[in-house]
Amino acid sequence: MRILDAEWRYPDEEHWVSWDPGDRIDAVAAELARRVATTPTGAAHLHRSIVAVNRSALTKGNTVGQSALWIPDPGTGEVRGVVEVSVSAFTHPRQATPEAFVARNWRRDYGGWRVRITERAAEVFECQAGRGVVETIVGRLRGERTVQAYSSFFVFPHDGTPEAVQLAFNTVHLDQLVELTTLGRSITDSLEITTGPAT
Repeated sequence: MRILDAEWRYPDEEHWVSWDPGDRIDAVAAELARRVATTPTGAAHLHRSIVAVNRSALTKGNTVGQSALWIPDPGTGEVRGVVEVSVSAFTHPRQATPEAFVARNWRRDYGGWRVRITERAAEVFECQAGRGVVETIVGRLRGERTVQAYSSFFVFPHDGTPEAVQLAFNTVHLDQLVELTTLGRSITDSLEITTGPAT
């Protein structure tokens, strides 16, 4: 069995832009920026952000199925949160549970000496699509001053399919991490997963 499709909704959709990462991004970025930003300066700022996030997604080996940006103030076009959606596969069904995921990731090195983690937490939850875990990490690369926060949601389908839908949120605006995580729970609550035989 594998995940064939996943659908979800972004709350307050007028404050979000989303797209499937690809090489021809300029026209998509221009259209999304015009739709959301309410000033020319905001549109230009948002356009640059979409292009930059798309470029980053393309470096991850076609694993990112959708990218999205959270723009609470359309006037400025400033991005306060980034989301990347992907599907994670597990070699054995026993690994595809929130508890097994937390136990395994708690031993993970997270970049070794290159990453300094200042805060880390994990919480198991349930939603319509299955059982999940939200993992929150706050840290920075050694030698850099910018601290970044990650709040990653992994939702495992109820039927035991050895895959999970991952919604990985990140932000450099630490004062909005709690709100961004709350938005993440709202999105996972709307998640619908379709599974079927692997072909």
